Amino acid sequence: MKKEKVIVTGANGMLGSNICRELIKQNYNVKAFCLPSEKINTIADLPLEISYGDILNKKEIQASDFEQSLNGCLLKPAACKKFSKI
Repeated sequence: MKKEKVIVTGANGMLGSNICRELIKQNYNVKAFCLPSEKINTIADLPLEISYGDILNKKEIQASDFEQSLNGCLLKPAACKKFSKI
């Protein structure tokens, strides 16, 4: 039986992909949130759901069903580069 859904932003990065792997090992239902312009080869072979968008763009978050699929846990290894938008 799967545990709660966990959303990992920056899931295709070095830190994020390893977090995804560990969560899957622990039987969590993982949703990866990645920038559309980035490669996903680091997580392509993993049993997880992938959504695309920018965590700094409210419309992209809403369009991805990000907030509705969140059951209380969000891991954010994604780096924020545009501090003025936060």
